[in-house]
Amino acid sequence: MKSTRPSRTAHFVAHGRALADAGLSHVPDFHDPTARVFLNEKGKRSLAKTEQARRDGKRGFGLEMARVMADMIALRTAAIDAAVREAITGGARQLVILGAGYDGRAWRMPELAGVKVFEVDHPATQGDKRARLAELPPPSGIVTFVSIDFERESLDAALDRARHDPSSPTCWIWEGVVMYLTREAMRGRSPLSRAGVRAARR
Repeated sequence: MKSTRPSRTAHFVAHGRALADAGLSHVPDFHDPTARVFLNEKGKRSLAKTEQARRDGKRGFGLEMARVMADMIALRTAAIDAAVREAITGGARQLVILGAGYDGRAWRMPELAGVKVFEVDHPATQGDKRARLAELPPPSGIVTFVSIDFERESLDAALDRARHDPSSPTCWIWEGVVMYLTREAMRGRSPLSRAGVRAARR
């Protein structure tokens, strides 16, 4: 991504969740009303066009590709949601989302009530996201935004500034980030070095 522009990949994922929330996915009972809030104007027009085609009963390559995209993103999202719920049930009181993008879990998962949620991401994407939050209800989780350039900054230092407690059981989400980092950055910023992961595994 470019340093001054929100991540296109993060928008792609939000679009997939919005398609799934609109009913295009085969994943049962999938809902993410936060997703469409984070779409840019082009994304909203595309979503509206796809929803209209579905209502009209149209068939075609474009609609089928939208279904595939919705299924792919919804399955991944649902699997991670289940892991987060399990971690919270097991005692995790912090959630760190690396490369958070337009993640909506803090706003749509009641299980995160009272949980400290650290959204770690590039400032360009994070700034765009924060500008849209007024359209959502208050979050269930206690959200802290942590700006970072993974290629140049220390994850430990960024989390320390945000007052993440490395001794407290923590659930970590690292979804769709590694492939966009250099090997050096990926290993150097790996959450596996953080004491909170060891605590969460006990």
